[in-house]
Amino acid sequence: GKLAAAEEQLFQARQALRQNNAAKREQIVDLVSLAQYHFPELLHSHEDVKTFMDSDGLQIKDRRLTDYDKRRPIAVGRSKLLLCSMLDGVQVILKEFPLHNDMRGYMKEIVNVQRLKHRNIIRYSAVFEDEGSMYIEMEHCKHGSLIQWVQEAQPDPVQKQSVLRQVLLALACMHDQKIAHCDIKG
Repeated sequence: GKLAAAEEQLFQARQALRQNNAAKREQIVDLVSLAQYHFPELLHSHEDVKTFMDSDGLQIKDRRLTDYDKRRPIAVGRSKLLLCSMLDGVQVILKEFPLHNDMRGYMKEIVNVQRLKHRNIIRYSAVFEDEGSMYIEMEHCKHGSLIQWVQEAQPDPVQKQSVLRQVLLALACMHDQKIAHCDIKG
């Protein structure tokens, strides 16, 4: 009775907070993107602006792997593992990296990707540490990777051209923000 009602209220509150944080983060990312585009000189001339731009969008969460339900590995890479999981009823992907002494490269990538706003670029929503690893929470793509989609859907040349155009538009968005992607794959 009461315990189930309290758990439901907690679930609803978490979901509302998550939606509010996502909306707020999206507004901040929009403003930062506009500022970078229209006032690039601010990045180099004002230390407060540079500090803000370098940290925007990165939401460090006090989470643990146990906060995520139905975790299952979907891909294993050189130094990372992708897990499909559920958080507050929403399907997400967790990218796991083993912690090293110098994590600045990973952190820079996270901040840069978080700033990008494009419908063809996967959004990062949070980062946290647990059990000697760093985890990046990102949106789930229902069709999986591009390679999986090509293998399963067996697209015709027109569909392939459409997807290639979407990839190129995403790369153009990255290049507009002075970000070069050095590891493009499906």
